[in-house]
Amino acid sequence: FSRPLVTDVEDEFIVVNLATARGLAASGSEQLDPALGLVAVRARDCLGELTAGVRFSNNRGGTPFAFVDGLPVVGYDETNAEGLGGFLNVPLGTVVLQGQEAMSGRLSGTATVLLRAGWIAIVELDPRPR
Repeated sequence: FSRPLVTDVEDEFIVVNLATARGLAASGSEQLDPALGLVAVRARDCLGELTAGVRFSNNRGGTPFAFVDGLPVVGYDETNAEGLGGFLNVPLGTVVLQGQEAMSGRLSGTATVLLRAGWIAIVELDPRPR
C-alpha cells in the first residue's frame, strides 16, 4: 500500500503501453524481447519533486534509458529535470533498483519489484521515509 496522505497531493501518472515501449526501444535501435520485461522509474528528491542528477542501476541488467529534454535516450542512465528513466529488456524475477546522486554518489532511493515476461513495472525511487 502507498503511504497515507497527510497533505493535498497533485501527482502525475506514468502511462506506458506496449506501443510506447516499442517506440522507446526503437529510438535506440533496440527491439523489445517479449520474454523479458521493462522497468520505468521516477526519481524524486526529499521534497517529493521529480529530480535531475540521479543514476539508476539494478541487479538484473537490461538496457538503461533516461529522458532528456522530454525525449527518451536509450543507453543513458542519469535523470534530467524530468526525473524519468528505466531499463529495457530486463531479465525476469526480483529486480532491486537503486538511485544514486551522480554528483555525490549518495543513495537516493531503492525499490524492489517482481518482473514477469512482457510486463512493464513502474517504480518510484524516493528518499523520503515511508
